[in-house]
Amino acid sequence: MTDNTRSDHIVTGSAGEKLVQTDWSRYEQPALGIVEAIAGIKDKRPTDLPPLGREVDVDALNSLLGADSNDAEVGVSFEYEGLQVTIQQSGSLVVESPTQVQ
Repeated sequence: MTDNTRSDHIVTGSAGEKLVQTDWSRYEQPALGIVEAIAGIKDKRPTDLPPLGREVDVDALNSLLGADSNDAEVGVSFEYEGLQVTIQQSGSLVVESPTQVQ
């Protein structure tokens, strides 16, 4: 397994598998954290990726995860650019190859 750390993201992988774990809350909005993480994995600029809005309602995602709530933890999972994205209201952001998801 290799460790290709990019900024504060943790990127590990072997045989084409990728994993990023980071805290999206350092970004202004959850969607920005997602795009930055995917860009890091794909070794592209965020502007070179297709719009995240093709896969998920970005305004709803930002509103849902950015809301302060004392209720249960909110999380969302979806596929973007062939990768499984799981993001939590707490700030956790995990991006995996679909083969890693169980």
